[in-house]
Amino acid sequence: MSLIDIVFIVIPLAIAMVIALLVSMKKLRREYYWAVIPFAAIAMITLLLTA
Repeated sequence: MSLIDIVFIVIPLAIAMVIALLVSMKKLRREYYWAVIPFAAIAMITLLLTA
């Protein structure tokens, strides 16, 4: 994997998964769940551009 793949796919997906996990474990309030969307969108757009 190149550095671009790691920065724009792996890291945003990891951040999105951590936020979703914290919300589901009730450590974060449900209002923070919207923050998952931009990180997942960055990863998906990068996947589409690099495929």
